[in-house]
Amino acid sequence: MKQIILFLLVLIFSIQGILSQEKEMQTEKSPQELEDYYTMKFKKKKKTAWILLGSGVGVMALGTAFTIVTIGYGYEIGGVAFAVGAASAIVSIPFFIKAHSFKKKAAASSSFQVSLGTISMPQRNNFALGLSYNF
Repeated sequence: MKQIILFLLVLIFSIQGILSQEKEMQTEKSPQELEDYYTMKFKKKKKTAWILLGSGVGVMALGTAFTIVTIGYGYEIGGVAFAVGAASAIVSIPFFIKAHSFKKKAAASSSFQVSLGTISMPQRNNFALGLSYNF
């Protein structure tokens, strides 16, 4: 009896969790919204990457220092700390790569345009170069 009640409770809560999920509507976003979105993602990934790299290098340095100080005592914690720091530094690489990808997407979605044209004036043609940035 207890198993049946437990099963029904788990079933009810899992169905409720599935039904309460909302799917975001696919709408067309303006170039400025896309640029803001990708810029935000770029900043978050880059900050995460720098935190991982900095903490990894710091833990590696502490592990190295601890290993040097405790030579001959049989402690292996310095080697473990060095390995964890190296792993953290290596894990930061994909975050830097993804941040660069978001930076390129943000630049591609910006609405910076360059237009070339000529202006007709009486008895001569002038060359014009226009730059526009739409907000």
